Amino acid sequence: MKKKSKAFALVETLIVSTIIASILIYMFVQFNKLEDNYSESFKYNDVDDLYKLDSIKEYVNSLDSESIINIASKINDDDIIIMDKNDDTYTNIEYFDNQVDLLNNLDIKTLVLTKADINNVDTSNLSKTLKNMIKKIDNKSDNYRIIAEFDNGECATITVNFEYVLYDGNGSEYTPVEYLESTGTQYIDTGYIATANTRLKIEYLLTDNPSDYQGIFYNSKSRTQNSSVGISKYQSIIASEIGNFRVETPVEVNKKQYTYISKEKIVVNDEIYINNNEFTYSNTSNNKGTSVFASTWSNTNYIYYIKAQLYYLKIYDNDTPVRDYVPVIDSNSRPCLFDKVGKECYYNQGTGEFLYG
Repeated sequence: MKKKSKAFALVETLIVSTIIASILIYMFVQFNKLEDNYSESFKYNDVDDLYKLDSIKEYVNSLDSESIINIASKINDDDIIIMDKNDDTYTNIEYFDNQVDLLNNLDIKTLVLTKADINNVDTSNLSKTLKNMIKKIDNKSDNYRIIAEFDNGECATITVNFEYVLYDGNGSEYTPVEYLESTGTQYIDTGYIATANTRLKIEYLLTDNPSDYQGIFYNSKSRTQNSSVGISKYQSIIASEIGNFRVETPVEVNKKQYTYISKEKIVVNDEIYINNNEFTYSNTSNNKGTSVFASTWSNTNYIYYIKAQLYYLKIYDNDTPVRDYVPVIDSNSRPCLFDKVGKECYYNQGTGEFLYG
C-alpha cells in the first residue's frame, strides 16, 4: 500500500512539475515578446523624429503651388516617392533642392512620400526596418504620408494634406479636396471624345452597388452603334460599332479602386484583365463626348447615374496627357472637377450638388 502511495505521489509530483514548467515557459515567452515590443516602441515615432518630419511637411507646403501639385500628382501616379541618400537608384524628386543635404541635416537615411492608405502601395524597395514599421501603421487616414528611416535605425511617420490652390485661365482660385461624391443625380460632362488611342487612369470608390447600365466614366455616341468607353458595373470597355465587348472584373462597394483602361487591357488595382476582342472607336457628328459619374445614350438622352466618390481622372492620347481632372471647390465652396491640362473647371450638369471630402 505504501509503495502504491509513493508511486502515486511521484506521478502527481511529475504532473504538477510539468504544469508549472509549462506555465513558466509560457510566461517567459510572453515576457520576452512584451520586452521586445517595449524596446521596439522606442524606435518608432520618437518626439524628435516627428519634429523633423514636421519640418519637412512645412517645407513642402512652403513650395509654390505648381511644385506641390507636381509632387501630389507624382504620388498619385506612382503611389510612392523614395529618396535615399546612400542609393541613387531610388526614385528622386526634383522639387527638393539639395535633397542629400536635407537628408543629412535631419539624419535621415531614407525619406518616403506616399499615400496615407498604403495597403496597395509597393514597398518592395524599402528596408526591412521600414517594412516592419509600415505593418504597424493605421491605414484609415486620408491624404498623404511622410515616412522616414533615420541613421540611428529609428523610424517615424506623419500624415500631410498638401496645401495649394489652382488657378484657371481667368485667374479664379480653386482649392483641391480629396474627392467629389455623387449622391445619384449629379454628373459632369467633360466634352472629351475618346479615340482608339485613348487611355485613362481613375481612382474611385462606389458607395452603392451599380446596376447594369450605370458607369463612373463613359464616352458614348449612339445606343444603336454601341460606341463608348467606360467603367460600368462590369468595369467594361464598350468600344465597337458592331458589338458590345466587356471585361468582367471585381466591383467592390465602399473600397477604393484604381483602374487603368486602354484598348489592350484593364488593370484594377494590381490585377490585369486582357480583352482579346478587337477595339474600334468611331468619331462621328453625334458623338456626345465623356461624362463622369454617369453613362449616357445620345439617341434617348437618358442618363444612368451612379453613386460614387471620384479621387482623380487622367485621360491620355497614347502617353500624352490631354485631361487631368482633380476634385476642387471654387471660391464659393461649390464642388467641381478642375482640369490641370486645360486650366478649366467643369461643374455638375445634373440636379442637386456634389458632396466632397
